[in-house]
Amino acid sequence: MTSFKQKSILSFLILLFSSNIFFSQTFNLQTIPCEKTQIGFSFEKQFFDEDIDPNFLTGIYQIDLNFPISPSLNIISNIQFLNLKYDADFGYRTYTFSESGFGNVFFGLQTNPEIENNRRSIITFGLYLPTAEKEISLLGAYSNYYDILKYISNSLGIYFNYAFHKSADEGLNYLIELGPNLLIPTKDTGADTEILIHFGGGLAYQVNRLSINAEFLGIAIVSEETDNFGDRFVNSINIGAQWKEETVVPEIYYRYCFKDDIREGIKGVLGLGVNIIIK
Repeated sequence: MTSFKQKSILSFLILLFSSNIFFSQTFNLQTIPCEKTQIGFSFEKQFFDEDIDPNFLTGIYQIDLNFPISPSLNIISNIQFLNLKYDADFGYRTYTFSESGFGNVFFGLQTNPEIENNRRSIITFGLYLPTAEKEISLLGAYSNYYDILKYISNSLGIYFNYAFHKSADEGLNYLIELGPNLLIPTKDTGADTEILIHFGGGLAYQVNRLSINAEFLGIAIVSEETDNFGDRFVNSINIGAQWKEETVVPEIYYRYCFKDDIREGIKGVLGLGVNIIIK
């Protein structure tokens, strides 16, 4: 029995590390395709105002899936589960809140072109289905406004993204992405169709298996009427690191939002994740 277990473990390790391809992923920018199936798991922990005492399990749990259906085209999907439970001390009374639910499920197509001179352009198109629950949606929107289409309830999201990547096994890598979004109400709630534009960029410096990453995340609500043009924008930054094995990439990052109104609710977000490639 012991010999069988040892052989099983050895076989698993050989399978896990037999690929000679280092693969990379982003924290919040669009996922990067390859010729293998990828699965990503992540957890984001919010830091609230000192008057709010959240439960240990409060946060956003996500699963990302990216798999090829042809040599040049992939299917991608994303699902989130949000859990929020806290006690808030307002001095004169204590308030308890407890809600959980899913966000808007995403299904899309992504081009997977060949890499030429360590560079390539990737196009992604997809839909966010109206599966989000209203009672929990603000946790997602305030945690990551860049991905607001994931969290707004009673809405259908139409997503388009163009990304340019420069990547190599060592040294400085970078990427940029941008695209329009539509947020269409699916119920008669009085909400209007919103037009948004997202734009982001990332820098990563890789030494051996360690990659130090920074991402800028920006989104503008084009259809919103504001007195100040700058009020249309919500910008954030991620700073973190990844450890890049051939088939497994653990990661840790911290997100800071520059908009004061959002930081009044959530000071920052700590993210933990792992991306796995399946042969």
